[in-house]
Amino acid sequence: MITPVLRVHDVDLSLRFYTHVLGFKGEGGLPGIDGKSVYAEAYLGDARVMFARRPPVSIGNICAAELYIQLNTGIDELYRRLRAREVPICHDLHEEIWGDQAFTIVDLDGNRISFAQRITYAAQPAAQPAAQPAAQPPALPVKLQQIA
Repeated sequence: MITPVLRVHDVDLSLRFYTHVLGFKGEGGLPGIDGKSVYAEAYLGDARVMFARRPPVSIGNICAAELYIQLNTGIDELYRRLRAREVPICHDLHEEIWGDQAFTIVDLDGNRISFAQRITYAAQPAAQPAAQPAAQPPALPVKLQQIA
């Protein structure tokens, strides 16, 4: 399993956004020497996301990430709930060519999070084979046609 670590400006604020707005379950932050959280985790189904405080900009190693979180159910409800809460949505709910229904938001630190769910289609009745015309006997060679 690969678990992404998002570098964020404020771990506690990010954890609240993911838990109170996006619907994740979360665990409290680990305090640093300055008393502010430097690490926290959040879960949505089987997906796990870790948050770590960004180093000062002077270090120059700023990174952002994009997550693709596969849900088993509930994508329509999640999309409606996040729109109602005015979460920034950069790609509305749509069908991907590989068979997922997905939408993408932007979190407080500019990380893009795509939520997706496999599209399930109603089973189609099996096609009945077309009636085959009666088999015609093979044509006789010209010499045999003269005899017949």
